[in-house]
Amino acid sequence: MARHLLDISEVRSRTGLPASALHYYERHGLIRSVERAGLRRLYEAETIDRLAVIALCQRAGLRLEEIAELLAGGGGPAPKDLLQAKRVDVVAQIAALQTIERGLTHALGCPSSKVLRCEHFRADLEAVLPVKPKARAPGGSSLVGRPGPPAPSAQYLGNLAWLRRVRDRIDREYAQPLDVEALARGAHMSAGHLSREFKLAYGESPYSYLMTRRIERAMALLRRADLSVTKVCFAVGCSSLGAFSTRFNELVGMSPSAYRRQAGRALAGVPPCIARQVARPVRNREAPAAPPLLA
Repeated sequence: MARHLLDISEVRSRTGLPASALHYYERHGLIRSVERAGLRRLYEAETIDRLAVIALCQRAGLRLEEIAELLAGGGGPAPKDLLQAKRVDVVAQIAALQTIERGLTHALGCPSSKVLRCEHFRADLEAVLPVKPKARAPGGSSLVGRPGPPAPSAQYLGNLAWLRRVRDRIDREYAQPLDVEALARGAHMSAGHLSREFKLAYGESPYSYLMTRRIERAMALLRRADLSVTKVCFAVGCSSLGAFSTRFNELVGMSPSAYRRQAGRALAGVPPCIARQVARPVRNREAPAAPPLLA
């Protein structure tokens, strides 16, 4: 019986993934094309299921190396321990979301004229944000008039934990075809909310942080001087040479080609660890314009 193979365009339409993501997963051994029809790659029908597993594992916070180990069929104790730890995190997140959903549902249908005074609604509030009793002085009187710094709310701490995971994911997977929507899905937020919260926490948007991370890696590759600018662009995850060059110039103050020529002379003999610190791109502000080479 002839095998039913899927054209890459069919895989894209059924999964919603761009071709660059499929190529990236294939380079890392997560999926495999079996034949070609001209220039188009053909995949086994089970590739759809493998891509669903990859998406599930990424939403659970697993790295590509961990996903590859699971898909390889090892199934040893280490992957099971990893999955159990991720499961505990997901269960805790589900419990918190259920509490929030219950409170919102009660607020919508609460018969009380003032929902904030409803004891049932307040019980749900305390489950989300426990209120500590007032501190008292040694003599027994409360410390009125001298409040300490407010304790961070449970929601704030939860958001901060997810933002750190987003930042760590960008640091690990900067070369992947990431976008704000994909990062927001992994953090269970909307793209707009993630962008606002990320900028409040780290001073720049997720996209800006991702591009800065890519430029950092590009600078290191350009200092090696064994790759062309085009190859460096694609190696760090950028799909447009024009956008890569523009962002590189904004952060570093010169074009990638000019940086490679200058860095080769300026950083000759400097240890790599020190070169990374000295040549680190500017964050949160544009680089000053480079002076003219000729007076």
